[in-house]
Amino acid sequence: MAWFFCAMILVLLVAIDVGTFWTINQLPSPHPWRIFAGGLLILGVGVGLWLGLFFRYKPRPDLEITGLPLPTVVFHLEHGEWVDYIGMIPVVVPFNVLTVASCFLLPATLGLVVRRLVTGPSFEQRS
Repeated sequence: MAWFFCAMILVLLVAIDVGTFWTINQLPSPHPWRIFAGGLLILGVGVGLWLGLFFRYKPRPDLEITGLPLPTVVFHLEHGEWVDYIGMIPVVVPFNVLTVASCFLLPATLGLVVRRLVTGPSFEQRS
């Protein structure tokens, strides 16, 4: 059930990201928005890769977790040795990257929503 929930979140995030870039392409002057959103997305992918593959934290002295927001690898101290429990890396890492990249793209998405609210529903569209 948890994987279904993660899949639904991924579908929602992809839809929001695609909708953001589709809205940018409908603007009369999309170039500054494309640069802003593209830069945020590239930065988000880089940070997402780092968080998903290299970020480590210790919630307890006998437990060390790699990966954020979902753990990629969990290390547990058992009888003086660290035992690793490796998760489904091909599934978890793309989820982490897409989640973080979508969070980084959020300022552009919210900016477009505010722009739409301020200018009204019939703002000038590119032809």
